[in-house]
Order: sequence, then C-alpha cells, then structure tokens
Amino acid sequence: MIVSLKENVRYAELKFDTVILSDWHLGRYYCRAGALSRFLNNLQCRRLIVNGDGVDLEELRHPDRPSYDDPNLVRLLEKKAHRILPPSHYAILNRMRQMAQSGVQVDWIPGNHDQPLRKHFDEKFFGATIVESVTMDLPDGKKCVIRHGDEFDLPWHMDTWGDKLLVMGYFANMAVDIRVNAVLETLCLPPVSLPKIARRNLGLGSSRLETFRVNALEYAIRNNADVIICGHIHEPEDTVEECRGMADERRQVRRINCGDFTESNSFVVIDEHGNISLKHLSMHASRAAYHHNTNGALPAGMSAEAWRLAGLMRKR
Repeated sequence: MIVSLKENVRYAELKFDTVILSDWHLGRYYCRAGALSRFLNNLQCRRLIVNGDGVDLEELRHPDRPSYDDPNLVRLLEKKAHRILPPSHYAILNRMRQMAQSGVQVDWIPGNHDQPLRKHFDEKFFGATIVESVTMDLPDGKKCVIRHGDEFDLPWHMDTWGDKLLVMGYFANMAVDIRVNAVLETLCLPPVSLPKIARRNLGLGSSRLETFRVNALEYAIRNNADVIICGHIHEPEDTVEECRGMADERRQVRRINCGDFTESNSFVVIDEHGNISLKHLSMHASRAAYHHNTNGALPAGMSAEAWRLAGLMRKR
C-alpha cells in the first residue's frame, strides 16, 4: 500500500540539515517558479540536493541554446541562461549559486530532462556539483541512495497512439491546472492538482507507476540500501516495503519520492540525526512569510501585484 506522508511547512520554518528536491522543470510553463523561488530564498540548510530535471533542457527551443554535444556545455549554459530562461527561472539558478557560495553543499543529479549534463559529472553548474547519484550513510547505520530514477520507468514509445495521447493529455491537463490554480489562489482557496486527480481516478499511467516502484525497490535491494529516494514520477510518496534481500533474508526497504515543484511543491528533508521526512509547502506559506517579516516587506520573488491579487496583503 502506498502512503503519502506529507507534513505541511511554512516559509518561516525552512531550516533543515539536508534538503532534497526534484523536478523543477525550469524553462517550462508549468514550473511553479514563484513558490520555488520563495522556498529557496527562505531556506536554511547545510546541504541541498537537486534530484533531477531541475532544468528542462529537453524542451528548450531558444536559438541561443548551446549544442548539447559541446564539451563546454555547462559553461555555455551558465553564460546564456539569462537569455534562454524566463527571468524568474534564471533567478532560481542564481539563488542556488548564492547558496553554494555561502557554504551550502549543493549537488545536482541530472534526470531525463536535463540528461545532457550527465556527460559533465564533477563539473560545477551554478555552484552545484554534477553527480550521478548520492549515497549517504545515516547515523543509525542505514544506507540511503538518492537517484532521479528515470531508468526505473518504462520507455516511452512515441510511435504508438497510446503514449502519444497520454503525453498530449498530460500537457493539456497541466495547462488547465495552471489557470484553475491561479483562480483558486486569488480566492485564497487550497490548490488542486488536476494531473494527479486524472491519474488516480482514471488509472492513467498506473502500470508505469507500479513498474517504477518495483524497479526502484529492486535497485535498492541489489545495492544493499535501506532507503531509496527518487524523483521523476511527480508523485510524493513515503512507504516501507517488506521484501527479500540478496541472501533471501526478509528485510524492509523505505522508498520515498520527492514529488515536484510543478504540481505538489513537495520535498524531502534529512535531519542531523538521520531522520527522513517528506514535506509539503503549505498553501499558507506566503501569508506566513509576510507576517513573520518584521518590516512588512514582500517575500522574495513575489511582486506587489501578485501579492494583491492573491488577497494576502493585510493591514498591519
């Protein structure tokens, strides 16, 4: 049974040891850049791990975009990002670089949408070190593996109508989702995720999700990991699976998915004692950010007009 255990947090509470996020999809219209920008601007942590698909290089069509085969790709992307990304998306990468310069350890694990970066392991991308995966030895002796996880998914066959319709339906759903949530935000109502509603009620992509979960679990068993943290599927999950290890012994593996910053605004944190939790950015976070700001300044990344339209500006 899949259990989503998400604790709501506010911007004023963003102080952790290690934070793991995935699937920002910078450069795409459905990236929740406003929420992500305010999150990073208020975040205090020792280590930040971007677990894949931070930038949607797969979909960038800008004429200034460098060739993905260029050996200097990382340097060229940093140089041209302000032209090929929307300003609010570029500001997020700049904030990540500021965090690295201030002493935060930042790791970038490429996913399938930023896979050209997989040719540039150990290079720096906006202050983050590009790595294939991250393995952590937790204080309680458990082993935690962090990977994006696209290799656990079924391959897409875009020559079949089934996969074509699924992809077209997803993007159409996301376009409607953005407009619906803009209205809900204006009315100070909780956000909804139309893609998740479609997946859960219509069973769309359910076989793909189950395949992903099984493959991730098998990878953890093969690598003697007690915890595996993935991204990719945009489904925040935290579940413990009973399984058999390589020596046929019974064991438990905890499988966690970060979720995303396109639908869920969810992330994973690990504290200094090795406790892991899946968290969700509260819909009231922006309101809390304002009230915890002693001089009444707007939260970073939010314009006065957006604040007014959201109905969150209150008299002091």
